[in-house]
Amino acid sequence: MVVSALLIGCSDASDDFGGSAAKAGTAGTAGADTGGAATGGAAGSSKGGSGGSATGGSAGSATGGTGGAGGTAGTTGVAGSGGAAGRADAGIDGAGGAGGGGTGGGGRADAGGTSDVRDAGVTPDVSTPPADGATGCGLANVVSKAYFDQIFPLGNRHAVYTYEGLLAAAAVYPAFVNTGTVDTCRKEAAAFLANVARETGRLVYAEQIAKAAYCSTRTGCACDPNTTDQTKWYYGRGAIQLSWNYNYCSAGAAFGQDFLGQPNLVSTVPQYAWGTAIWFWMTSTGAGNMTCHAAMAGGSSFGETIRTINGGIECNAGGYTGNSAVKARVDAYIQYATGLGVASPGLPADLDC
Repeated sequence: MVVSALLIGCSDASDDFGGSAAKAGTAGTAGADTGGAATGGAAGSSKGGSGGSATGGSAGSATGGTGGAGGTAGTTGVAGSGGAAGRADAGIDGAGGAGGGGTGGGGRADAGGTSDVRDAGVTPDVSTPPADGATGCGLANVVSKAYFDQIFPLGNRHAVYTYEGLLAAAAVYPAFVNTGTVDTCRKEAAAFLANVARETGRLVYAEQIAKAAYCSTRTGCACDPNTTDQTKWYYGRGAIQLSWNYNYCSAGAAFGQDFLGQPNLVSTVPQYAWGTAIWFWMTSTGAGNMTCHAAMAGGSSFGETIRTINGGIECNAGGYTGNSAVKARVDAYIQYATGLGVASPGLPADLDC
């Protein structure tokens, strides 16, 4: 994710869960969600690090259910590079014990992943498209604070995910939710929120549950792979779970901040928790062939945002009817798009990947 811009990879997708937390380590196989207890879970941090295994907690309610049935953070493990599945997830539909069920359901506690380019060190497209949205576009116009609080209740979401922080982060990228017609802007906002919901368990998690160093020496972004100081570990943080040292370097450069030296800024400062996600959304093609912004502003399917964020794990793997992670994202998109006033969000089969 994610991402070298998140080059973080939203890569692996652990399946739904809602029980006790557990998450990535180094390489393993992906946890599969069976509706009941989610077993297995392999893996390393989000986006392509070395993997490790982790077993998931008991599952939360099924997508579209009423809320997370189990403990507080259930998760399925995630995979690192080489690993198979995603980092700790927060339960696709019903994030942890917080119960955030409903149509959109929650998502992974962080985006992890085997093949996700967000962790693959891919250089993002750093060009920033101009804003040319119609009157009524712009994030503040499209997503009101009242609606934001409705879909992400204050009592359930992590304190770092403030509405004000989201607006501040969006201001850095003027074209975000501000390109094309009002309907196009609404669809982009819905797509962003749906993917973020999946990545963070409906904004319940600001940090990866199963933490690891995520330090790669293959780039010029120095870190100590043997340190036990978790404040210098580069596990998933923020709305798209920025992972790996090189992604912290790249994102930090974009915001003029030392994320490598102070990675906790990404999980403790609202503008950066949101900003790293929007940065990836606007600049990285991830596992796909276009940025998420280009996909939504250019009229491509919502499924292309899934492909960019976590396509290596979730796409071409059963689609809406056969992949619970894809179903969760699509259901959330339809819910949010409808809530934002999009008359025809599309049919599930046309929105998957």
